[in-house]
Amino acid sequence: SGPRRVPAAARPMPPKAAAGGVDSEALKKEQAKLAAARFEKRAAEVREYLDTFVGQQVREGLQALAAERPSDPKGALAKVCQGKKSLGEIGKDPKTVDPALKSAAPRQYLHATIVPTLVPALAECFREQPRRPISDLGDILARGS
Repeated sequence: SGPRRVPAAARPMPPKAAAGGVDSEALKKEQAKLAAARFEKRAAEVREYLDTFVGQQVREGLQALAAERPSDPKGALAKVCQGKKSLGEIGKDPKTVDPALKSAAPRQYLHATIVPTLVPALAECFREQPRRPISDLGDILARGS
């Protein structure tokens, strides 16, 4: 007896045949491209809004926090945004006593202390787009601290 033949129904179908004539891999790649394009467009809108309305003040506030290392960085940034404290007054706040935070690089200090509260607060500002974004950001941070 010769080579055994596998019935057609048991053989794997090529991707085009499996999807009824449509190349499923090409379709997935096209959908991923479209999703990435939508994501990039939305990310650009968010960046533009934040850069326009809060970017400079938040950058300056983060620089002051990283330099001064207050024990309550969220509260300090909230008061600066609310207009209740100047950037220079952050230096008068009690300093952190945590040795790891004292010696951390600025970026690590900020990621450990303020970023977990700041990122959701910025997202809320973008969603709501308040008339006074900086003071509203301060209010959001004050609620979160």
